[in-house]
Amino acid sequence: MVLRLTSKDEKMNLTRRSNPLNVLKNVVISGGTHGNELSGIYMIQHFRRNANALARPSFKASPFLSNEAAIKADRRYVDVDMNRCFLIDDLEKWKKLGSDSNDSLNVEQCRAVEIDNALGPKSSMNPKSDFIFDLHNTTANTGKLLCFHEEDGFALEVAAFLKSVDPNITAVHWPSGDVPFLPSIARSGMTVEVGPVAHSTFKTPIYNETKALIANALDYIDLHNEYIAAGNEQKQFYKKVKVDLPMAVRLNHVSYPRDNSGNITAFIHESLLGIPELQEGSNIVSGAPIFQTLGGETVHFNPKDYSISSEDIEAGIFPMFVNEAAYYEKDVAFYLTKRVYKTVEYLVKTDSSSL
Repeated sequence: MVLRLTSKDEKMNLTRRSNPLNVLKNVVISGGTHGNELSGIYMIQHFRRNANALARPSFKASPFLSNEAAIKADRRYVDVDMNRCFLIDDLEKWKKLGSDSNDSLNVEQCRAVEIDNALGPKSSMNPKSDFIFDLHNTTANTGKLLCFHEEDGFALEVAAFLKSVDPNITAVHWPSGDVPFLPSIARSGMTVEVGPVAHSTFKTPIYNETKALIANALDYIDLHNEYIAAGNEQKQFYKKVKVDLPMAVRLNHVSYPRDNSGNITAFIHESLLGIPELQEGSNIVSGAPIFQTLGGETVHFNPKDYSISSEDIEAGIFPMFVNEAAYYEKDVAFYLTKRVYKTVEYLVKTDSSSL
């Protein structure tokens, strides 16, 4: 029997259904949610031809192409951004509309419903997918950025392990409550953003870094399952490492300055272009240059313009997705985040294990 969430409050509270004490059985690696972000697309094609690359003893890992219409068109999307199509209320509404006539839904809405049925459903307390890694590229200098829900305890654990392997990995929480992102239809999951790379282009180092990250993540899920299945005597061969994981939390976004006709009048200042986002030293302070007008004048950062508190400033304000090409249409020059630390434990296996 499939249990479904009923009230809006239940939907919000149970959007994250991960339980770090459970064995994960079904893991999905998805690519092509945006049809012009090539690393994930080609990686899914590779995994389809080389299933052994995903094979792990304790669970099934499946490659999945998300938005094939956009991939064929080599565009971010055909009608609307599909990675904004996975709110519970929207999915349930579109399913009712779609049952009457598919013509009432656009390409991405139809595909979102299909994906939710195949990998979720999000409205269920027992969706088919235990974890979804959704692979993305960005034109911003994010490096390797993991994005997941603040209530997703297992995603936090996976992120802590991955950062122990690669200290350059960064992480950010999605906004609180229900979110419209594809991985949110699973019990647990994350968006994997790797950049910078131009849309509709392929960078071998970006591909290799993403592929290594996914391999390490799958290894960790296998270790987690192994630990859960182990008897009390065997658990002595594992230990938990406690860390304070630095996390970015979105505070606000910064829009491009515009004139009365809606034309952009200033663009990202050169001092912000190419900064190693969310890394030490990439924070901005009051008075920092953030835009330059076409006439050469500098626009400076004023935290009060973006409702940034003194406490947030003290924590450190870090720009994210700076000059992302796909966000021009969303009027987002960059996001403002603050740094917090989350205490989390991840598993390691001791050298003395004979399992």
